[in-house]
Amino acid sequence: MTREPAAEPLSNSTDGRTSSEGIASRRTVVQGLSVLFLARVLFIALCPLELVPDEAYYWDWARQLDWGYYSKPPLIAWLIALSTSLGGNTEFAVRFPAACLGTFGLWAMYELTRNLYDARTGLRALVMAAVIPGLTVMSLLMTIDAPFLCAWSCAVCSLWRLLETERPQGRWLVAAVISTGLGLLAKQTMIGLFPLVFVFLVLSPADRKKLLSPAVWMWVLGSLAFLAPVVWWNSQHDWITIQHTREHFVGKPISVIGHVSLSIEFWATQFGILSPVMCWMMIGVVGSLLLKLPKLARRELYLVCLGGLPMVAVTGLSFIQLVQPNWPAAFHLTGVILVAAWAGKLLPPLTQVDRIRGRFPLAVIVGACFSVIVVMTPVVMNLTPLAGTRLDPTVRLRGWRALGIEVDRKLSEFPSPHETLIVATTERGPVSELAFYLAQRPRVYLWNSHPQPLSQHDVWDGPSDATGRDALILTPQSTDVPERFAAAFESIEERGTISIPLGPQRTRTFRVWRGVSLRAWPPRTTNLKSTPSHEPDGI
Repeated sequence: MTREPAAEPLSNSTDGRTSSEGIASRRTVVQGLSVLFLARVLFIALCPLELVPDEAYYWDWARQLDWGYYSKPPLIAWLIALSTSLGGNTEFAVRFPAACLGTFGLWAMYELTRNLYDARTGLRALVMAAVIPGLTVMSLLMTIDAPFLCAWSCAVCSLWRLLETERPQGRWLVAAVISTGLGLLAKQTMIGLFPLVFVFLVLSPADRKKLLSPAVWMWVLGSLAFLAPVVWWNSQHDWITIQHTREHFVGKPISVIGHVSLSIEFWATQFGILSPVMCWMMIGVVGSLLLKLPKLARRELYLVCLGGLPMVAVTGLSFIQLVQPNWPAAFHLTGVILVAAWAGKLLPPLTQVDRIRGRFPLAVIVGACFSVIVVMTPVVMNLTPLAGTRLDPTVRLRGWRALGIEVDRKLSEFPSPHETLIVATTERGPVSELAFYLAQRPRVYLWNSHPQPLSQHDVWDGPSDATGRDALILTPQSTDVPERFAAAFESIEERGTISIPLGPQRTRTFRVWRGVSLRAWPPRTTNLKSTPSHEPDGI
């Protein structure tokens, strides 16, 4: 295979940018994405599933806007704050940005594919991505992956347009800076884009001289400038986000069998996220191209560097420690493009996988079926005997509204309900869920008995002026109020329990206490340094 000249765009001359076929394809894409967006919006509107703990946690951030937070940059809080300021504090308003971002990210991926190959391949890649179960979920739940994946798609697309010719165009430099910068404000993983792009520039003989290109370094510096307020915030909080992120990569000593089991578990989750047939095809296509790495044309080399190579690194990491299923989601996007090009016979011969090319429609059908099952499971699970069991993946979506109602009922029995503090000595999840589902949506405080901070609630700490106020305190089942916190009140009274049924075999139970007349909120015994990674949301 010959390499394309460095000075020419790598997309085909008939890629559809000005042809009637391309215009028709673009119209089809706009119509299809509009229908998909409407379907997603209708789902989150008509099936108002309760917020998962991560969503409620980020919504809590949005009520106290800042330049940074314990575990993540601030973009998700800003987006939720914007949406809820317009639509109110509802599940729909919290999740609406996810539907917008997930759909726009698909458009960026289509545009990248269209410029790399042609409009038909772009449409094929778009259909593939739209039915991937993991991407579907990330477009319905407002977690950090929604803004991050959208920013990643836009950055990868605009970077290719910036690099595809000898003379970079200013508009694509601006687009690359903005999309990469916003990605850095969404999730720390975005910083990995810089070394991946530089690997491509080093490996591609036609692009090597661009390592000294002013446009490339303007992209790097301009994007990193977005992090200035985040860096400043961290400098004021003992670099807590960096400490937290670092802990994700501290492995624990385990046996050889344990290491292998971790990697098997990781890949099992990827088969679920991508759907089985799609995952096999992606492994076959991307793996075969990795073996041909020195001979790849620029466009395949670009996609492999931004998808295949980091997947190899993540796989290696999975042998060392637990890898969260969502970590490699961005790398799947370029894998989808490569599979779409392979299905259209636009890649060099791949002997080991070309024989299964005819099963590409099956991969799309299976992916669509898996997506429907994943989306409908929370709706119907509570009606099945599996509800509340270990086989129920939707437990985190249920019971929070009922908990808020029960806590409000308990609160009404207190002498001064409107003056009573709400405090939980649980993990961070119930704290933010209570804040969202209590009738008045008050500030709910977390008392962390651990000497080190475990969440943003520890960064905020307790109320500054609450002397003399009572507190409604929630503790986990069979757990008393921590001794040091109990000593901060004149007395502690137990007020019963709250049990929320999650299914025939499972309940979510808390003990309720009244703290009488707070003397002073106990100060933290340590600073914010050396934070252990106890948050389950990944990076």
